[in-house]
Amino acid sequence: KYVDTGEPMPHFKGDLKFLAERMKLKCPPLPLSTKQEHLIYNDYLKSHPQPATKNWDELAQIFKNITNGKTVFPKLPSMLKRYSDQWSKNQSIKMIGMQIRGGYNQVLLKLSSERA
Repeated sequence: KYVDTGEPMPHFKGDLKFLAERMKLKCPPLPLSTKQEHLIYNDYLKSHPQPATKNWDELAQIFKNITNGKTVFPKLPSMLKRYSDQWSKNQSIKMIGMQIRGGYNQVLLKLSSERA
């Protein structure tokens, strides 16, 4: 459902080829790792902030449909769900960083205007 069976993609070498051959898949499912995969994940969660089981299935299908074996690999719903905790923490850190940066910039502006 989330991966295609068959011969490994022709450009696979080494570990990827080994995994694909052993699993009898065109492309093995791998955890989120590439920049493009993170962008796809971020964009999806922006439009689905409280994902349910059906959302993880849908996102796994999206990954399957755009798999190229270079920058995008298939994902299992369990892989995507598991990464959501880390994603939420990263988003919180980014929000705090933006809040701090805003306050820091205001302090700098105030200090520079007092000197002038």
